[in-house]
Amino acid sequence: MVSIGKIYSSTFSSLKARPLIYVPFIFLTVIELISLVIVYFSPQLPLRLFFGPIIRTFWGEQFLHYPVNFALLPKLASLSQKVDYLFFGSLMSSVVVVMVAQFFRKEKMNFKSAVRTGFKKYFHVFAVILLVTVLFQYSMKALPFLLYKYFSSGHAKLLFIPASLWLSLGVIVFNFILGILLQCAFIYSIPFIVLDNLKFGKAIIRSFVLFKKIFLPTLVLATLPALLYIPIIILDLNAVFLIDTLFPEFIFLVAIIGLGLNVLLIDPLITLATTFLFLETRKTSQSV
Repeated sequence: MVSIGKIYSSTFSSLKARPLIYVPFIFLTVIELISLVIVYFSPQLPLRLFFGPIIRTFWGEQFLHYPVNFALLPKLASLSQKVDYLFFGSLMSSVVVVMVAQFFRKEKMNFKSAVRTGFKKYFHVFAVILLVTVLFQYSMKALPFLLYKYFSSGHAKLLFIPASLWLSLGVIVFNFILGILLQCAFIYSIPFIVLDNLKFGKAIIRSFVLFKKIFLPTLVLATLPALLYIPIIILDLNAVFLIDTLFPEFIFLVAIIGLGLNVLLIDPLITLATTFLFLETRKTSQSV
């Protein structure tokens, strides 16, 4: 089994030796910052003309007015980031995987070649990310729905834990674990598509098989960086408290920090490390 230490050593060595690998993440950060600024100003004219009816229909008129609009900001920021990652991250992920493979094979890094490959594989990678996003969005509603049914039937506790704790901390932990497992299950689909020219369905099946084979290292490499985002999740869930206790604009500051943390640190660590694990595992298998 490939050691976690070796994988992280390769990850940091690649970033030091070939900083060009980091460019796609910077590009994605700029895109997401633009989207976040648009979300921030969405309750104001002229953006209100477009976003106003949408916000009013789905969340209510009150979220178009200061300071209540900041309570909705984390949700809107999360939605915009998902859309950005779906349309732009699909390309950027492919580009990074190609460049990591070039570094791993000790080839000359060719950014243009990586981008061309990314465009060629775009729709297959897009489909994988769309599938994961949809699965997560629907699956994360399962536990709250079941808990609501259970506690609304008259139960005060579940496994000696009160309803208030289940519906707060319990849901956070469940969604965090769910997100990690879904990401891990599909994470090797992109290298299989980009590097091995597999189609959408076959790449997903091969990703499941590989994840099962290297379950623990994959889980560790995906979980450790993701833990850094937990404080942002907690702050987002307490947006109303922060608005009342500090100042409404603090929510926007949290959103900016969360965006930078996710795209500039967490995503690079997970993407590079799991791609190196993919390549090392395949190299080991071929040498046996």
